[in-house]
Amino acid sequence: MKYATPQIKKISRNQKEFREKLLHKMSAYSKSKVGDVGWKSLSLKMVDEKGKFMGGLTGSSFLGWFYVDLLFVDEKYRGRSIGKKLLQEAENWAKKKGCRNINLNTITFQAPGFYRKRGYQVFAKLPYPHGNIRYYFKKKL
Repeated sequence: MKYATPQIKKISRNQKEFREKLLHKMSAYSKSKVGDVGWKSLSLKMVDEKGKFMGGLTGSSFLGWFYVDLLFVDEKYRGRSIGKKLLQEAENWAKKKGCRNINLNTITFQAPGFYRKRGYQVFAKLPYPHGNIRYYFKKKL
């Protein structure tokens, strides 16, 4: 039997939809190997009294771990404990979902000191361009 030559195609439209499809397939495969992995996603947004965006966090739980995908606070709102509140809310949510650990990563110019102050420990580092380092953090919940 002759097979067609595989082709790689760049996804330019519906990237979010494609990502969801991959996540669904990955979850199904993982479930077939270890049972229910407990995959759940979380998105948090903080707004001011006028509804203006101040910051947000996205992440997901998987096999007892919570992974922070993105944490961002708008520059003009930094230093007001917004990141701290978002992270604390995510940690509380993760605990309720049965997570015992949390992990995330950040780059030198982002917020490694912020995470260290909150009890996160570096478990790996990768060199990045312009003298930067990507730090991988973990914390026991």
